[in-house]
Amino acid sequence: MDYKNILKQGEIFVKHHRFTSEKLRYIFLEGDSLCWGLPENQDSRNKLKGQIKIKDIINVQGGLGKSKGPKDEYRLDNIFTIYTDKRTLELEAKSQHVKLLWMNSILQLLKEK
Repeated sequence: MDYKNILKQGEIFVKHHRFTSEKLRYIFLEGDSLCWGLPENQDSRNKLKGQIKIKDIINVQGGLGKSKGPKDEYRLDNIFTIYTDKRTLELEAKSQHVKLLWMNSILQLLKEK
């Protein structure tokens, strides 16, 4: 499967936040944006909780950006952060394999912009 299809298909991640508790979010590529919504709304992608334009992404790195992160240290290995000038999106994948797959797919997408 190519990187765009991986992103379009979407995946459920734990979204970390600096001020509130972590939440499950369905992350997917829609048009020119990386979007997220509630996992139960995967079939109706029009109920978005947020999005980041691909053109605004400046970096993708493994690890936490600004969030306090999980209490269980072993979970840190599955976290990556998407950076823009105005915000960070910190996501925890269900495995290192999914983390690397998504990081590499987003980096490939950035090469096109």
